[in-house]
Amino acid sequence: MLTSKTRKETSLATNRSTGKLFSFSRVAALLVVLVLVGSVAYLRFKPSIQNSPRADRKIVKVTVTGKTGGGELSPDGRYLIYGSMNAAGLWSGRLKDLTDNTEIELLPPTEKGYNAVVFTQDSKSIYFTGGAFGTNMNEFLQAPLYKMNISTREVKKVTIGVNSAVTLSPDGKRMAFIRRNTTLKEAALIVANEDGGDEQTLATSKFPAVFYFPNWSSDGKLIALGQRSLDANGYYASAVAVHIDSGEIETITSQRWSQLVAVKWLADGSGILATAVDREGQPMQIWEISYPGGHARNITDDTNDYVYYALSQSTDSSKLLILKNTINSSMWVAQDDRAESVLQLPSSNGDGFNGMSWTPDGKILYTSRSPDKWDLWELDPVGGKSTRLTINAGNNYYPSASSDGREIVFTSDRGGPVNVWKMDRDGGNPVRLTHGSFEDFPYVTPDGNWVIYRRTDQNKRGLWKVSIQGGSEPVSITDKSTYTPALSPDGRLIASFASLGALRGLAIIPVEGGDPIKTFDVLPNSADFDNPFSQAIHWTRDGKGVLYGDQKPSGVSNIWQQTLTGGPPQQLTNFTSGLIYFFDLSSDGKQLVFCRGELDREMMLVTNFR
Repeated sequence: MLTSKTRKETSLATNRSTGKLFSFSRVAALLVVLVLVGSVAYLRFKPSIQNSPRADRKIVKVTVTGKTGGGELSPDGRYLIYGSMNAAGLWSGRLKDLTDNTEIELLPPTEKGYNAVVFTQDSKSIYFTGGAFGTNMNEFLQAPLYKMNISTREVKKVTIGVNSAVTLSPDGKRMAFIRRNTTLKEAALIVANEDGGDEQTLATSKFPAVFYFPNWSSDGKLIALGQRSLDANGYYASAVAVHIDSGEIETITSQRWSQLVAVKWLADGSGILATAVDREGQPMQIWEISYPGGHARNITDDTNDYVYYALSQSTDSSKLLILKNTINSSMWVAQDDRAESVLQLPSSNGDGFNGMSWTPDGKILYTSRSPDKWDLWELDPVGGKSTRLTINAGNNYYPSASSDGREIVFTSDRGGPVNVWKMDRDGGNPVRLTHGSFEDFPYVTPDGNWVIYRRTDQNKRGLWKVSIQGGSEPVSITDKSTYTPALSPDGRLIASFASLGALRGLAIIPVEGGDPIKTFDVLPNSADFDNPFSQAIHWTRDGKGVLYGDQKPSGVSNIWQQTLTGGPPQQLTNFTSGLIYFFDLSSDGKQLVFCRGELDREMMLVTNFR
């Protein structure tokens, strides 16, 4: 049974750590931004049908205090430490005894919580990371690692520059973690003593490839990692194993996964568990991949989605802790940009999640799942009639109409890689405009001549433009690392959240190219945690400000405005619950359409899964 003890005072103010315990905080989001930023975001509703899990598999919901962002099992399987958000939006770390369901508060409530918490092998201490992730990238890159004795509550700083959860060797004497270097555009797998001494670089990955979520094998010979890569056919994920004695990187699975993120070695070394998506547009499930051999089978195979970073097991692999993710959303329209009066539109769960926009004549273009692919539809918000624009043509996202309303540009993987396409307003005459590895978020310039879009290739991520007629070479606008673009009403400027050296924030860039003419110390939390920087951003219709969504620690998102004249951002909408996943402002600036919903997470304990 757990009982609360008086906290021992130390020189470290533990409540100043950043990010939520196993939650999608800004730090947690950045840990995998190179993993998922190139992926098309999607809401998951349909199962991926592969090998069926064991018939006697047992999944039980774990009762927690408050809202949770996930947790970590102790190696002996007795304890659970998890992030808990109270009614005030503050995050604490709670320690739960699974044998009698008693629990105590281990880490005090803070606005930003705690990151990457793991138990030591004896289950007597925990490691966790700190370091604020905001507009200053250096603060994240220098993130400190702390160690807490659970019994005494004594906390000590171990090292800095830890950009993932640590994984410990079987004897607990060594640890490994990821360290990112944005200058060299690489991620290094670092091994060190358990006290942070004797650091060595075991292996590195160069952009656009990236390592994440390392896990040490039970025999101490291998460290498994998820790996994200990009080639001529687009982004793909896989799992690799790094040999401790040589640093050699071995492929565990040759399959091109849509996503494969967190990995855990099975106790007998016969394979790994992984959070993964086998095909684009499918829900994230828990998989077992054999080693050697790379044969994959489902541990879960259902209509639920499981959070990519939340994968924890006992040392003997008898218990598995996962986090179920449920999103319920619908489309809404408001008669002004402050959404003081809102009306729910005819829609199904998830409609608009992967893009929605107004047409010049007052119709709404939006994405919808039908049934296992994402398609584009058009809705008349007055009459309520919906018209399907794409069918049996891959996944289609982020539609946007030309200023005359005659053409639609969008993102699609119908040709293999994710590229920019155009089609007639009724869905006819589709034309592929780009042919790179990964291109998305297209917008037509007001003169109808160009399409602005985001491009990610082997070397960098930036903004480009291509003739809407097709057949010509794309033109680079900026080589700055940028995210979702937004065109000003006069077509002269682009607003985008961007990485500018060590700083990250809102940049205003000339459409003809060159350095930003204005930057703002603004970096919001996206409601779409799987793709944290691929959020909607739009200009006000007078061209004097930029609108964007920002989620607060309490789990509520609203639309904010940053004016070009400077000053702090202004909150426009005043929702007290729910998340805004996508939105757009009508051409006259009088109506706001948005995809809004609720996110619910439940921790689940799995047994008999092998």
